[in-house]
This record gives sequence, structure tokens and C-alpha cells, in this order.
Amino acid sequence: MTNLTTNTSERAEPGTLVWVGPTQHPEFCDAFQFCRTNAAQLAVRRDHEQLVARPAGFVKRIVFVREDRSPLSVNCFQQLADRYRDAEFLALTSSLCDGEARTGSPWPGIKHLRFSRWNEFFPHWIEPCGYLQPVTKPAKSVLFLADRLETAEPYLDAASSMGIRISWKRTYVPLTDRNVDLLIWDESIAKPTSIALWRRRLQANDQTSLAAVCARHIWLTTSPRASDISDAVRGGITNIFCKPATWYSLFQWKQS
Repeated sequence: MTNLTTNTSERAEPGTLVWVGPTQHPEFCDAFQFCRTNAAQLAVRRDHEQLVARPAGFVKRIVFVREDRSPLSVNCFQQLADRYRDAEFLALTSSLCDGEARTGSPWPGIKHLRFSRWNEFFPHWIEPCGYLQPVTKPAKSVLFLADRLETAEPYLDAASSMGIRISWKRTYVPLTDRNVDLLIWDESIAKPTSIALWRRRLQANDQTSLAAVCARHIWLTTSPRASDISDAVRGGITNIFCKPATWYSLFQWKQS
């Protein structure tokens, strides 16, 4: 049985998080900013060869940024695996890597994560590097927007099992759908769109404030582009999660 007790000495001495690759690329900059803000120790390297030439100490996590499908040389990977035996490796992939699983993984043995999924995975993954999970609270009431009941049903069942009041609709009417903690926009009725159209979706008119209508808006989608994510957030969406997202991520958020 796995021992879930956290060693206090490990808490006192967090490990190093290593980021290998670009930090300003539009598909990765949000994830990098999160790491820079929350990791106790962050080491940045330009590429794998630089990480071999300039080793970091007490490494617990290594993020390899993959801008395209270029493979990692077997020799380079072996050097890193030998040098960082206590570290977990993760390949954070760009949209240019979509679909490569059908042709075989070019980096065997390394977990792959699409860039748009970082916000659900990173918070717990970098805990050994000093990140402390925030105190969260569950939603009390949820409105799930989807094209049909069959799409919404798994989410309705999950929320109900957590004691959360949830309902499903095809259409959102801000002036009447009030007193909702959380509104989830499924991609079946919320396709990627412009900032202006997101705002029009979320608000009845210019005089209706988002906060007065709903506390949080989540967009549940599959493989958004970086521009899709940016437009949704600037249009009023609180957070974006990619399917399949955990129930915990959807129905709980940081205490204010």
C-alpha cells in the first residue's frame, strides 16, 4: 500500500524544477509563468544539450518543451536519465505535435501533455518543487450548457454525487439564469470565437455585470489553440479545461 504521509523534511527542502525550451512561445508562456511564480527553485535551459552541459542540482521535475515533432536523441536521453535518476520527466507538446501518437511516440518513456492541459496537471505535479495547493471550496450550484442531455449526463451525475446542485440547459439566458456559482460551457454549444462574441455569450447587455450573473465561467473543450484560449479568457471565461477533465478541477476552485 502506498504511504500517503508527507515527510516534513521533504517539505522543508523542495526540489528543483527544470524548464527546458522556450519561455515566451505563446503556447507555453502561461505554463512557464506558473512555474516561475510557484516553484521554489526553477532552472531554465535552452535545450537538452545545455542541460547536459550545465546540470542543475536536487532536481525533482523536468519539463521538456516540444515545439515540433523533432525526436530526442537516444544518447542525449540516456545521459539525462542517468544524471537525474530521482526526477520525473514530462514533455509539454505544442499543437504541431497533435496526432503523433498514431505514428508512435518519438520520446518513449516520457509522459506527454498537450500545452492546453497544463493548468489541470501542473499544480499537483510540481508539489515536490515547493508548490502548496491552495485551499479550495466546492461550487454550490452549477449550470451545465451542452447540446443534449447525453453530453451533460456524466457531469450531472458527478456533481450530484458531490452534493452540488446542478442543472442542464441548451441556451444561457443571463437575465434569468442567476444565482449560479459556476457555469460550464461545453464545446458542443460553445465553439471557439472572438473576444467580442464571448462577451456577448456571457452577458445579456452592456449594463449586466458578469459577476452579478455568475461567479465563474468554465469552457470545457478538447484541443484549443493558444489564440482560442486567449480570446476566451479576455472575453470573460474564468478558466479553460480540456476533456477529459477531473471532477475536482471542474467543481472546486481556490478560496478567495
